[in-house]
Amino acid sequence: MSCDDPHAVTFVNTLDLGGEQRYIRVDGSGSGTERGAFVIVAGDILNGSIVKRGGGALIFESPKSYENGTLINQGMLWLRGTGTAGANVSGNDIQVGSDGYLRIESPTNIGSRQMIIMQNTDVNTPAVISFGAGYGTGADIRFSSLTATGGILGTGGGGNPYLGKREARQLLDQGKTIELISASDVPDDALVATVGSIGAPVVSNERLKQGDEFLVSLRALETHLGRTITHVTCAEIGGSNSMSPCLLYTYPNPRDRTRVRMPSSA
Repeated sequence: MSCDDPHAVTFVNTLDLGGEQRYIRVDGSGSGTERGAFVIVAGDILNGSIVKRGGGALIFESPKSYENGTLINQGMLWLRGTGTAGANVSGNDIQVGSDGYLRIESPTNIGSRQMIIMQNTDVNTPAVISFGAGYGTGADIRFSSLTATGGILGTGGGGNPYLGKREARQLLDQGKTIELISASDVPDDALVATVGSIGAPVVSNERLKQGDEFLVSLRALETHLGRTITHVTCAEIGGSNSMSPCLLYTYPNPRDRTRVRMPSSA
């Protein structure tokens, strides 16, 4: 659906996305952010994911129940009132593209299990997010950059860091913690193992992992050495491999550790 400058339209009916990713374009004639077109979706949106296009504003004033994510390619998505960008479930994240703008009025507009991912192309085309009056002075706003450098050119590859981050988020949702420590704090008698995947990243899309491959490999190495591995480190700061050590204990195991110790300088 689309709306051209300078009109304002309100949709009151439920939008069923049919299990697909659907495009909502506000302002059919350009992509400049904050053009004069406004679309308010008062009804629910369910069963799929959405991509916001066009330079106008898409406004959610009531909760939505779709679960497969939001991508703001162009223009503004404005969450106000009780509006949410879908259900509060892991994986239903909001990605703000280099031409996108996310406006959030209060913390209640974002679920505790949702991530906001800002995808900046360069300093000239930044993704934008703004916080409304519900955030007060903004002193309690925190940004996580754990995977911000997960795709540095020349680090060896490793695929998309987003998938590794999703798996790490699942671990945290299970109540487990990730402990980063300085390399200078690693004892001299520690046994540190490097964890990561080798090969073309596209294979992981074609042949899905069971999820416990890293742990099985670690246990086999411990058996071979006759020693317990005390710390793990990532193979590279590249793509999903930058998050690999965080995923070791997502699956139940005989020792079921709840903390992953990873030297932060690795």
